[in-house]
Amino acid sequence: MSHFYGGIQGGRGEATRTGHKNTGIHAYIKTWNTSAGMWLRYCKTTDTNRYTIMGASFDEEDMSELSFMFMQMVDRYYKDKGEPSPLERFKEAQKRGHA
Repeated sequence: MSHFYGGIQGGRGEATRTGHKNTGIHAYIKTWNTSAGMWLRYCKTTDTNRYTIMGASFDEEDMSELSFMFMQMVDRYYKDKGEPSPLERFKEAQKRGHA
């Protein structure tokens, strides 16, 4: 049974892929000057799923958009888990004078 599942929608329809604990799953999107990717893998030591988000661009405006998109993905990850996001935790620490 698959541990990871991914999908993408484009000009030629939808495609889905699966990944397993021992293989993980990697997804990427690219244009001529911008790329973004995400790698999900299982960590046996901690019995958790780990992720890496990557992005690159030759255009400063594109890079700020990628950064914003990645922050939204991270926020969504924590909201789905019912936990405060890193940004929310940082703002709370600022209020307490610890940041």
